[in-house]
Amino acid sequence: MTTETTYDMTDRMLYIRYGLTRRECEIAGDLVHGMSNDEIAASRYVSSRTVKFHVTNINRKFGTRNRTEIALVVLGAIPAPIAREAVAS
Repeated sequence: MTTETTYDMTDRMLYIRYGLTRRECEIAGDLVHGMSNDEIAASRYVSSRTVKFHVTNINRKFGTRNRTEIALVVLGAIPAPIAREAVAS
């Protein structure tokens, strides 16, 4: 029997609920750990501009405005604004 880490389950939830790509899930996790774009770029072997592109996409998919809100959504501390709007309708 295999066990999945919390991070794996979080990745799956983000993919299913918000349509994040695998790379976006990885970067969202890095944001939770407080990493800067330059730190993420170095650890993922991509450019800072690519990280910025992914962060922008995550903000669009979550309906968030900044990296702090992204981290809070990933941690489950707040619902994504998109989800709040859907519930309100």
